[in-house]
Amino acid sequence: MTGGNPLTGLEVWLIGTPAELDAAARALTSIGHVLHHTGRTALADNDTGRYSTYAWLHVTATADHPVPANRPATLPNLTA
Repeated sequence: MTGGNPLTGLEVWLIGTPAELDAAARALTSIGHVLHHTGRTALADNDTGRYSTYAWLHVTATADHPVPANRPATLPNLTA
């Protein structure tokens, strides 16, 4: 979309270590507002130590999104 019209329904599955998910959360919250997310679900077997989570975001289609210096490190309630 153009002209800053909102895009709705951006859905992402994230899989990674807690540190990777925290970094992804910072990136996602810098481009939009989290409408819904699941908690982290621990993976097993060869993926022990990794987690999966799902997020649904509202983003605005603009070229630049400045990231405030005080950006939280994680999405609310998205801890393991």
